Amino acid sequence: MITFIKYSILIGGLFSFFCVPISIHQGIGLEEQLFVYKELAENNDVDLIKQVMLKFNAPLSTGQKSRIAELIVKEAKLYDFDPIFVTSLIAVESSFDPHAVSDAGAVGLMQMMPFVGKAISDQLGVEWKGMATLHNIDTNIKLGMFFLNTLSKQYDEDQMIYLAAYNFGPTFVSNKLDLGLSIPKKYAHKVLRSYLGLKSSA
Repeated sequence: MITFIKYSILIGGLFSFFCVPISIHQGIGLEEQLFVYKELAENNDVDLIKQVMLKFNAPLSTGQKSRIAELIVKEAKLYDFDPIFVTSLIAVESSFDPHAVSDAGAVGLMQMMPFVGKAISDQLGVEWKGMATLHNIDTNIKLGMFFLNTLSKQYDEDQMIYLAAYNFGPTFVSNKLDLGLSIPKKYAHKVLRSYLGLKSSA
C-alpha cells in the first residue's frame, strides 16, 4: 500500500504542495516508517545540496561540500526551515564561497555583517574571533540560521519581508513598513525563484 505525506509551503500567498510516496510494509508501525522516511528525506536533501554546489566554482573540497550540506540540513531542521530554501539563500548570497566578502562588508557563506555576527555569537556563547569566525563554515551557518529565524519570527514568517530584512537589514525594512512604504522585493524574488526551481527538480 502507498501513503502520501503532504507538505504545504506558503510562498507569496500561494500554497505549493509536495507529495512523497512512502511504502507501508506489513509488520512495521507507522512511526517506524515515518522515521525511515525522515532519514531518507534528509539524505536526499544532502545529496541535492551537494549537486547544487557543483554548479558553482566555489573553492571547496569534497569534504567541505559534504560538511556544508550536512550543516544546512541540521541547522534548517533545528529552526523548521526547508533545507532547500536555505540552500537557495546561500547560493544567492555567496555562491557557496566561504571566503566571500561583499562591498558592504558581509562575510562568508550566509554573508553575515560582522557586528551582527558578534552580537549573535555573544547570545549563543560562540567564541568570537573576528572575521575568522564568519569565514568558518560551521559558525557562519550557525549564526546565519539564528539570524534568519529571528527575522522570520519578527516579521510573522512573511517570507517577502524577512528576506528583505536579511538582505537590507531589519532597521531599514522596519522603517519602510512604519512609513507605509513598499519594501524592495527583488532579492526575495531571486531566492524564491531559485528555491522553487530546486524543489521542482528534486
